[in-house]
Amino acid sequence: MIIRLTLILLFVISCNTPEYKAGDKTQENKSVHKSVRKSAHKNAPDFKLSNLTGQTRTLNDYKGRHVMINFWATWCPPCVAELPAISNVAKNYKDKNLVVLAINTDPESKHEKVRQLFNKHNYEFEVILDPELEIAEKYNVEGFPETFFVNKEGKLVKFYDPAEKMNVPKVISDREWDSRVFDKSFMEFFEK
Repeated sequence: MIIRLTLILLFVISCNTPEYKAGDKTQENKSVHKSVRKSAHKNAPDFKLSNLTGQTRTLNDYKGRHVMINFWATWCPPCVAELPAISNVAKNYKDKNLVVLAINTDPESKHEKVRQLFNKHNYEFEVILDPELEIAEKYNVEGFPETFFVNKEGKLVKFYDPAEKMNVPKVISDREWDSRVFDKSFMEFFEK
């Protein structure tokens, strides 16, 4: 319980700090990338959680496909703001065998709010519910939003983040994922 509360506090603080704003290349962001650099090219942690309709999902369900995993929460304004762009990415790269999983970390009491949000906007990706932060902990999520990339073999891979101007093991903060500047990054990801 103490670990859960500590993680929630860290998420709230990190989501609202200037160093996690899009395009900001602070020393803190770079040190976070160094701390998780070792995780790239290792098997992505699997999970067994429910989606919004109550169906059980695992990462292994998507083996053989490229997967973009975005950790988010409804209380995080940058998270909610980037959802339309993430939906466009899912739609634009469907022919490239891309699956987008939005892993929501809101407590169970907020799941109706998540359903309403998705019913209102008809987003083009699947929401996986992680109310106990089980998967967030396995992926070492340190703030919201955070996005990871998994290749067809199920391995975490680095992704070129134009805002950071380098390959990163995870993208920290919100991005305009559907902007043209990310086209090359996604094409490189599909080659991995």
